[in-house]
Amino acid sequence: MATAFDGLSAAAKSLWAKSGDESGWLTLPQHMRDSADVAALLWDEWASPQVRAACSSALGLEPPAARALFRWLACVHDIGKASRHFAGQLDQRGEQFSVFSSRIRDAGLPMRMPAIEAQEKIWHPTAGRAIAIRWLTEKQNMTRLSAVSLASVIDAHHGLPSFTTEFRHADACINGEYEDPWCEVWDELLVAALEYCEAATPISKLTDDRFWQLPVTGQMLLTGLVIMTDWIASNSDAFPMSPSCDQLQRAFDGYAAIDLPNAWRPKPIDDIAKLMRQRFSWPDSASPRPVQVAASELADTAPMLMIIEAPTGEGKTEAALVAAERLAALSGAGGVFFGAPTMSTSDALFRRIESWARHATPTGEVNSLFLGHSKASLNPDYQQLRFDGIGLDCGHDDYGDVVATQWLSGRKTGMLANMVVGTVDQLLIMSLQSRHAMLRHLALAGKVVVIDEVHAYDTYMSGYLHESLRWLASYGVSVILLSATLPVTSKRKLLEAYRGGLPLQPDGREIELPGELSTAYPLITTLDGTNGLTQTKVASRPPDAHVAVKIIEDTVDALVDRLSSETREGGCVLVLCNSVVRAQQVLNALPAELAADAELLHARFIASDRASREQQFVAELGPDARRGRGRPSRRIVIATQVAEQSLDIDVDLLITDIAPVDLLIQRMGRLHRHARPETDRPERLRQPRMLVRGVLENSPTAVRFDRHSELIYEPKTLIASLHELNIHAIPHGIIRPNDVAGFVQRAYGGGQSLPAGWQERWQEACATWESNQQRAEQRSKTFRFPDPYDATSMLGLFDAQRTDVSKNAAAEEQGFAQVRDSEPSLEVVLIVGDAEGYSPLPWVVDDVGMIPNDAEVDRVTAHALARSTVRLPRRFGTYHFEQALTELETSTPAAWQSDPLLRGMLALRLNSNLCGSLCGIELQYSRELGLSEVSK
Repeated sequence: MATAFDGLSAAAKSLWAKSGDESGWLTLPQHMRDSADVAALLWDEWASPQVRAACSSALGLEPPAARALFRWLACVHDIGKASRHFAGQLDQRGEQFSVFSSRIRDAGLPMRMPAIEAQEKIWHPTAGRAIAIRWLTEKQNMTRLSAVSLASVIDAHHGLPSFTTEFRHADACINGEYEDPWCEVWDELLVAALEYCEAATPISKLTDDRFWQLPVTGQMLLTGLVIMTDWIASNSDAFPMSPSCDQLQRAFDGYAAIDLPNAWRPKPIDDIAKLMRQRFSWPDSASPRPVQVAASELADTAPMLMIIEAPTGEGKTEAALVAAERLAALSGAGGVFFGAPTMSTSDALFRRIESWARHATPTGEVNSLFLGHSKASLNPDYQQLRFDGIGLDCGHDDYGDVVATQWLSGRKTGMLANMVVGTVDQLLIMSLQSRHAMLRHLALAGKVVVIDEVHAYDTYMSGYLHESLRWLASYGVSVILLSATLPVTSKRKLLEAYRGGLPLQPDGREIELPGELSTAYPLITTLDGTNGLTQTKVASRPPDAHVAVKIIEDTVDALVDRLSSETREGGCVLVLCNSVVRAQQVLNALPAELAADAELLHARFIASDRASREQQFVAELGPDARRGRGRPSRRIVIATQVAEQSLDIDVDLLITDIAPVDLLIQRMGRLHRHARPETDRPERLRQPRMLVRGVLENSPTAVRFDRHSELIYEPKTLIASLHELNIHAIPHGIIRPNDVAGFVQRAYGGGQSLPAGWQERWQEACATWESNQQRAEQRSKTFRFPDPYDATSMLGLFDAQRTDVSKNAAAEEQGFAQVRDSEPSLEVVLIVGDAEGYSPLPWVVDDVGMIPNDAEVDRVTAHALARSTVRLPRRFGTYHFEQALTELETSTPAAWQSDPLLRGMLALRLNSNLCGSLCGIELQYSRELGLSEVSK
């Protein structure tokens, strides 16, 4: 069938989009048609109903009209390539490339560049914006304000909008320096696109509304879709330079080559018990817990914010997944994002989410899955899914398949997969002024978002989280937040943030929140535009532990004596320390008979050693181990905060450094965690007890903590938490889970009556806390997006990046670091060697000799090296950062820069005794202690 593109003039056909290869070159009209056809397939197949509804609402058009307009934007996104700057850029690259501009001159388009145009390069997206505005205002009678908002999508398709000075220069050139033949070609191509995409009616409708503007939410989503379209249509393997078949077949074949699964289409839920048994492979006798039933029943309106507060072990993850499935069926969401605080918690969740996703995929359909964090390449389950195409629970006829496709595994495309498991950073970056942020907005706008351990984020990170909630609400995304211990003050801020992105009520007001929020526990709180706020108390499980609490002396000798006496009949003990140094000190102080049964776990083990230790502890102390059958007679695990979350172990006694009360309760979740026979625990340890260290003074006249604890946690929070222990926990113990909410709300709610002797220290701590909160909030704003309703264009979103990100890749990486409030840190790969060569640590891979520094490494060795990463002590990220970075760059093998797995990593060389030096500081690695500083 003939189209408007078939009758184009010779001048229009002379324009090029891709210089191509030995097979030929790609004309601009051909790329326009490819883009329009890919856009249609993306809209119809990949985009979820939720995304299509958000785009249609932003445009003020019905979905078919919105589809046509999106196709037109995708079709003309590269119209700026019909410009002298782009057309002539190959002239300096030799005779074989000058043919491109010669062809254009021969077709009658002037290529001589006036002085004003030649003084500064005009990027083709910027030129495209100016050309589109000219055509929309002059030929379609659209107001300039409307045209600018629509053309911003064309302008930002390389990931950032043009800034004011760049656009003014392009606008002046396009409207004042181009001769009639160029203007005629622009009009010809834009009209051809209008006819090809059947977009005349929607553009006419927008033109009729003189006050119409595309809101910034619509600009972000449509730009994301156009970027996605462009990347697919520009893939020369999928869309060869020289077409070899008719256009329709070319489009279908090219799109199929990218292998994008369609949007997930969950079915409505009827029988919650039956569904959960199927989704999670429960036995027929299993029944959902009250919190799981309540979450499913309350997920009856979309979009909504749901906050689930329930104890550890109550099945919040399963509750969230079933609620997400129901909300997705209501809203047309095409997937789920599940965010966790750390990489280790994300890895622990991955297998569970993969299994659920497979069971939640309808028979005969396929869902894509992505693991979103910087060490995903080291997760064996994810790599099995990526490279072998083998799932973790496959071969069943009653449900569909889950895959990890090549195109949806990239750093910027992975979030576009149907199902994503990752660190919460992947969500927080949504509010960061970073290049191609539109793709992340598009990815999340089509999902239900679940955030685990929502209490774990400090003021700085919470600023990004609150902004992300506003954006998600503005897109109509349902969000589920999970927490075992959430202060009411934090919950109110989360509710206010999500409410800030919802449309106003019919009377022009925001949804009202009550003056006081419920402190019931377990509790499910929901907020939506139809029902407002609901707070539903859920039946709690019976108490599973009455934990006795005691403050003990903070000396290593006292701890050693305590461990000796507590474990004389055996037993499994967790000693949780607030710093690696304190943990290493404990192990070093143990006598031989205790040290034989003790193991360390902290962040300064290389990745593979830490993973093997975690697996060992779960095998020994997990739910299936029994004393005499896997569970040791005595085991002492000395760990840092890495044991707070995701490590499914059960100990008989907990000895912990002081910490905020919500984290103490989190740590307490490892104490008598699993139901087990009484004989599994020594008689002395059958009563659960938590012993607290790190308190140096605790009297009516003074309060003081060890310096490590005060470096990590706010003294104000430690004082309030210690007061709660003194008043409630020490005399009465903690009944789990009944007492959890009360401890958290009192400690964070203020109004405590502290001892008179603590007041001066308390006032000082409060002033410090307030100052730190204000500084953290201000710092977080530096790279953060404004609210979705506070900016009228994408340009207003990227103010902090006005001069750097678009031209400096290092600045973009610096921006990504902004979502966590932490000092610079350095992670290194430990290798053994000297200036001549190196080898991996001897136990991480077999049969590897000395590798020359300039030699490439095979895949097995590269993986072993990548799993030998360890984070350096804090001082190298603060006092010695620049010097350490310089030394490490010098010692890193040059060949690593060409290896996809090792590129960008830094190496620390150790001698045969596993000792090395950095910035004059001696370091040593051992499989028992991890990385430690050597005292001189």
